[in-house]
Amino acid sequence: MKLARMALVGLLASATAWSAQSTRRPASLEGAWRLVTMQLISADGARTTVPTHESLVIFTEGYYSIAYAFGRDSAVGYAQRWHPSDGEKVARFGSMIVNAGSYRTRGSRIDACPLFALAPEFIGGEGVFSYSFTADTLDLTWERSIARDGLEYPSRGTVTLLRLVRARTAGAPAK
Repeated sequence: MKLARMALVGLLASATAWSAQSTRRPASLEGAWRLVTMQLISADGARTTVPTHESLVIFTEGYYSIAYAFGRDSAVGYAQRWHPSDGEKVARFGSMIVNAGSYRTRGSRIDACPLFALAPEFIGGEGVFSYSFTADTLDLTWERSIARDGLEYPSRGTVTLLRLVRARTAGAPAK
């Protein structure tokens, strides 16, 4: 009798674990994400890893916000704290991507419509991304940037692969 109870408990535990796995929801874009790696992939397939620093990417129902800094000098503080020189402002501006707006998904594609961007010509244009998940990691591939007048950013076939992880707690950097 004792052996039968143990077998029944084992069977129930196995069924519960299987049920939890089979009803697990698919990964969702919604939430806050931190950038952990960035690569540029040229038309010939060559990959260049770009240093990344602070970042925050947010997806909510129908809206997004992307802000990240990259490059060797993007994490360097100003010579006079809180009072950057014109050269420091230009360097900082050139090492950031910032835009926000609405988006829709179609399969593994994101069509983003910027309502705010550092580049004014991008406002009202379109950003095209593809995405995939591995657990709580989001691979976001920035494929095209199109200005509001239809002119595509001349990337010469380069795409940007961003690897992001879900932000765990407010203010805490991702590991």
